[in-house]
Amino acid sequence: MRTRLTIVFVVFAAVGLVLAAQLGPFQAQETRPIPLSTAYATFDQDGIKPLDGRVDNEALSAMVSEVQGGPQRIVLCDGIDVGAAVKSSALNFSMPESPVPFVATGKNDAVWVAAFLGSDGSIPPAYVVRSISVTDRIVRVAYERDDSSGRTCDLSAYMIWAPLGRMDAGMYTLELFDVAAGTVTVTRRWQVK
Repeated sequence: MRTRLTIVFVVFAAVGLVLAAQLGPFQAQETRPIPLSTAYATFDQDGIKPLDGRVDNEALSAMVSEVQGGPQRIVLCDGIDVGAAVKSSALNFSMPESPVPFVATGKNDAVWVAAFLGSDGSIPPAYVVRSISVTDRIVRVAYERDDSSGRTCDLSAYMIWAPLGRMDAGMYTLELFDVAAGTVTVTRRWQVK
C-alpha cells in the first residue's frame, strides 16, 4: 500500500513539474502607473499639462472637429514629444477596428496613449482623468464623468495624450475605464511593432 502511494505521489510530482515547465512561472501582473503630470490635455485639470502652444493649433482643430461628435475613442500613437504624438494620433483616431491597427516606433520615439472622453461644457469640467496605467499588455485610462448641473454651454472636446515610453512589440488591449460605474466603456486592440 505504501509503495502504491509513493508511486502515485511521484507521478503527481512529475506531472506538476512538466506542467510548470510548460506554463512557466506564475507571476503577478505588475501595474506601471503613468504619472498624470506627464500627460497633456485639451481641458483644464490640476496636475495635467495644457496643450496650449505645444502643438499646431490648425491640425488640432481639424482633429477635434472630426472626433467631437463621435463616440469615445482610445488609440496608440508615437512621437518624440507631445506635438509629434498629437500629429500621429490625428490619423489613428479615424482608423477602423479591423484589421488591427499598429504603431511602429522609431529609434527616438515613445509610444503614447491618446483618448477622446467626450464633449461637453468646460466649466466645471465634465471629465476628470483619475489614472493612466499599463498592466501586462493592457493600457488603461481611468476617468470619471461629472454630471452636475450648471455647466457652461460651450462645447469642448475632452482629449488627453500621455507618454508610455518604450513598449515591447506585441498586441495590446486599450481600455477607457469609468471609475464611478466600475466598467470598461471602450476597449480596442492595438499592435506595437
